[in-house]
Amino acid sequence: MHLLCYIAHLRIWMRILLREQYLVSICLSVIPEQLISAACPDFNIAVAEKFLHWFKTTYQPAKKIYMAKDNFGDAQRHRLEELIAEQVYENDKDLAFTMRQRPLEAVESLVKYYGSRKLTANDYIEWPEKLEETVGKIVLFDFKNQDGNDSASIDKLNPKRNYWVEFWDKNSRHWICLDPWTGSTNKPETVETDVTSPMHYVLCIDNEYAMRDITARYASKYLTPAVRRLWVNQDWWNDTLELYQSKNVMYKKLEDVTIQDYLFSKPKPTVISEYKNHPLYVLEKDLSVYEAIYPENQQPVGKIKDFNIYLRSSVHRLDGEINWMKQLRSIKPNEKPYRVVQKKSCSRASSEYGGPKTVDLYGRWQTIPYVTPKIVDGRVPRNGFGNLYIYKSSMIPDGCVHLQLNGLVAIARKLGIDCVPAVVGWNHYRGGTHPILDGCVILKEHEDELREAWSKQYEKKEIAAKLKRTQRAIKNWRCLVKGLITLKKHVDEKLENNEKTDKNATETTNGAGTLTWPPTDYSLPNINSKL
Repeated sequence: MHLLCYIAHLRIWMRILLREQYLVSICLSVIPEQLISAACPDFNIAVAEKFLHWFKTTYQPAKKIYMAKDNFGDAQRHRLEELIAEQVYENDKDLAFTMRQRPLEAVESLVKYYGSRKLTANDYIEWPEKLEETVGKIVLFDFKNQDGNDSASIDKLNPKRNYWVEFWDKNSRHWICLDPWTGSTNKPETVETDVTSPMHYVLCIDNEYAMRDITARYASKYLTPAVRRLWVNQDWWNDTLELYQSKNVMYKKLEDVTIQDYLFSKPKPTVISEYKNHPLYVLEKDLSVYEAIYPENQQPVGKIKDFNIYLRSSVHRLDGEINWMKQLRSIKPNEKPYRVVQKKSCSRASSEYGGPKTVDLYGRWQTIPYVTPKIVDGRVPRNGFGNLYIYKSSMIPDGCVHLQLNGLVAIARKLGIDCVPAVVGWNHYRGGTHPILDGCVILKEHEDELREAWSKQYEKKEIAAKLKRTQRAIKNWRCLVKGLITLKKHVDEKLENNEKTDKNATETTNGAGTLTWPPTDYSLPNINSKL
């Protein structure tokens, strides 16, 4: 949830800041002409170092506090204008955002200020921006210390830098790190020493809102188990970032290669336990029954004690025939299973009737692209169970249509139309696996006829259901009215009996005089008789 909040917050701020393009003109007016001239033909590392040196000496720490009325829109813009005009900064955020506002002829894109919202998460966020071919990146680090104190409790005498900038170098064809806080250039390995630890996530975003996780480039403990245990589910995280991946395929591929080469340049773990779930390497003993190393003659890249070390990329997933069909893959003809394993759970029925208790597993190299079955003799194709697997819309046979309407099978049988139930998934309960049926598959030529028949049947059911609801409501109202009448009659009788009782009691009292309880009919002794 914290990562999703970071992404949303980041995209909102990028949308706000990118609209304030006039700030770029203000920044360009104070940059020396020689720097602009040097940056125009080629903004390389040498020019970046000169620019960073000028920027570091020009902007000085502020001696007063520049307050913004709120965290959005015009208030932050006016605050940034004051900082640029007076050439000062309060923290690393101001430095990064001020640098973002100083692009040199669209060759370099630097960083704007971002007022981060403190979240209690050990997450490291970086966000970049780019102009045309060169992209600058911002890095935001929100955190909570291990002792439970948040970022507000940082020692003011030793401030940390949690923002920096990157730009794309066309000569070296990779990202160059610019640190406005320390004044260093192209030293990503030193960034971690000045940030607030621990470093868990580094997320970057450009001016086209493309995002990427580049934690591996900056986190020295990226491959250690202590950090991996704090990650969210990696499949979920990859699927989330895939929604915001960059449209520039070349930059993406080059960055992938750079990060992979950097990770492989690090030494291998020296402890056997660190190889479990390692992103790069794997031991054969740590593989599950649904994993295999292929090809079988794959050469190990090392050895630790008596165990061979293999690349994680050589590990492949094994699946059954049904699971491969869900991925639009079919088993090759006459292909022997790579491995046979025991079923996780066998239902009582399968054990009583001698059903299979094992599962045949196959690798991707044993499969071919799924081919949809063909219509034969005007009949919809079906499997041995009399239904058809429709896990995806592309699995529908040519000339057929999948109608997801309730009760369609019974209507088709009445009309004599060939209809095959569609299996869209599987449900696991009570120790067994059960198919999930949704609609049916029919020939396209029967679609209109069947839809019309289903509509008529549906209208009849609606009328019957409405009549049933009406009759039930009338019955309920009748019961309610009868109950009220009976209740009123009972109350009236009760009140009438009470009135008679009170009347009789009053008459008795008037005839017998005043009655008291307890009775006081006794004689007191005469004290004068003793005298």
